[in-house]
Amino acid sequence: MGIFIAFIGLSFLVFFHELGHFLFAKLFKVKVNIFSIGFGKAIIKKKIGETEYRFSIFPLGGYVLMKGENQFINSNEIDISQNSYANKKPWQKILILFGGPLFNFILAFILFIFLGLSGIEILAPVVGSIVENSPASKYNIQKQDKIIKINETEIKDWKDIFPNLQQNNNGKIDIVILRNNQKIFLNIQLDKNPKNNTWFLGITPDVTKLNIVKYNFLEAVQFGYDSVTKFTLLLIDGVKQLITNTIGLNQLGGFISIIDYTSKASEIGLNSLFFMLAFLSINLAVLNLLPIPALDGGQIILVVYEIIRGKQANEKIYYYLIAFSWIFLISLMLIGVINDINRLVE
Repeated sequence: MGIFIAFIGLSFLVFFHELGHFLFAKLFKVKVNIFSIGFGKAIIKKKIGETEYRFSIFPLGGYVLMKGENQFINSNEIDISQNSYANKKPWQKILILFGGPLFNFILAFILFIFLGLSGIEILAPVVGSIVENSPASKYNIQKQDKIIKINETEIKDWKDIFPNLQQNNNGKIDIVILRNNQKIFLNIQLDKNPKNNTWFLGITPDVTKLNIVKYNFLEAVQFGYDSVTKFTLLLIDGVKQLITNTIGLNQLGGFISIIDYTSKASEIGLNSLFFMLAFLSINLAVLNLLPIPALDGGQIILVVYEIIRGKQANEKIYYYLIAFSWIFLISLMLIGVINDINRLVE
């Protein structure tokens, strides 16, 4: 059942991505010939109006085929009629291409808002261990102490501790902890970490202590924005580390891992499933914006080239760029699948 739910969830992410392309194409009066969830042979298809809607045999992906979109692949198909993609202004093409990733960001934002309203698990600000010779040990902070206030800020989440230690007061903080239902007030001089020039207290969390927090609507919106921003930057950093070989290709996961993690998340509960789908939606947006010609990001760069040069890219160069980028992407997918299989065998 979990695997079935995972496929449905991932298909919805693809649908929402392609819906972004579709709606922007319609906004600029571009004819959409095919709207497909999945690749390969169509299992189910139905033509409504001018568009044929398909559910194809390989569901992990999808595409929107617009009139005039294949002009570089086959010069005989160049179509400059009013409802052709090829006839649209460069800025309109960019918005059509960006529509897919944009809708994935929007979907993740909505899912995080829902999670904020329904309640999310957070790591409670409870001390799990003390670093030797740290300010925490000098001021007798103990295991199971709960940090409830730093200066004038109430602390409800462990992640709020670090930024509140960095206030510009030369490392001096007023801290309130709860121990055996009694409040203890401390004035602490923090130490500075010379490696990253940050103030530190010298405590680690008790990972078994979790709280359920529900936000009001405005707080949930802020939580949604913060979560989308955080995971987007995290994924961008992951891509950088992959490019610079800080992370090896053996860490790359494929669709088997995606299905497995999503399936397990669905078995834990609806909130876990929504969190996983929100994260994967951001993943889909970020990956599609990479400057690879077969992806939306690469297509956007080619349109920007068209704006700068005042003409479209050379047909032959375009064709080879697309071909090599697909070879590159398929190679990465195969590496991911091989890594997945190796993990299963181990």
